[in-house]
Amino acid sequence: MKSVFVDTSGFYAVLDADDPFHATAKSAFERAEREQWRLVTTNYVVHETWALVQHRLGWDAVEDFLEVMLSLCSVEFVDEPLHTPPPRSCSGWAPKSSKSAFSSN
Repeated sequence: MKSVFVDTSGFYAVLDADDPFHATAKSAFERAEREQWRLVTTNYVVHETWALVQHRLGWDAVEDFLEVMLSLCSVEFVDEPLHTPPPRSCSGWAPKSSKSAFSSN
């Protein structure tokens, strides 16, 4: 079974008929349903999509998102263990030059 991660832009494009990627996104969701793909997203994406859709498209679109689109997905919860790096996850790492994005130069 094919697994596909769905982010906010994918959800939004399906919900907004004026989005330049609407037809492509709608087609992808229809194909996913037809071919029984496993669609995966996260609780962060759900919250972000909810806020964006409510702001730009209104509550009816939020209801479509929650009742129709989200029901096609498995929601993986990002919780504290995912935010807690394993011990020494970055030990030994150092920028290769003093002009890295992390330096103050």
